[in-house]
Amino acid sequence: KQLEMTQKAVEDANRKANQGSMQIQGEIQEDALKELLSREFPVDNILDVEKGIKWADIIQEVRNDFGQSVGIIAWESKNTKAWTESWIDKLKEDRLRANADISVLVTSVLPKGIEKFGLYKGIWVVEWSYALPIASMLRAQISSFSELRTSLVSKDEKMEVLYNYLTSPKFKDKVENIID
Repeated sequence: KQLEMTQKAVEDANRKANQGSMQIQGEIQEDALKELLSREFPVDNILDVEKGIKWADIIQEVRNDFGQSVGIIAWESKNTKAWTESWIDKLKEDRLRANADISVLVTSVLPKGIEKFGLYKGIWVVEWSYALPIASMLRAQISSFSELRTSLVSKDEKMEVLYNYLTSPKFKDKVENIID
């Protein structure tokens, strides 16, 4: 009985040691991701979220050439041996908390049907080796949408001013003068 209890204690200790090791490996991958994003996108604001706070691991505030914030990407990093579906729901909640435009899960294990990278239930899921190309692509997409939104600002006001001018007596007089 004592031998069985000792063996069980040894097994529990090994399991806890491996679990701690996996946690450390996950933190190393998270730090590497933060460093990669900071190095490749020096204009952006890369925020490391403290442990214990219910947010994604990293928040990337995408900035344009003028230093203005144009969007947010929420990053989560996982280094495990098995896929867990609950990661997706958590990252969706984290995206809402961070008011992020896009969420990305960098993981060593992908869900069924995804190879290398892909959009899975509204979340970008990507292997580590594809994290930088996906970051570049998503960052460009956010910047393009921001430019589009900026170009549409005051569109209705501009159309109203143009309409008012085209229907005004002043415009009518000018057209009649040209015709005469």
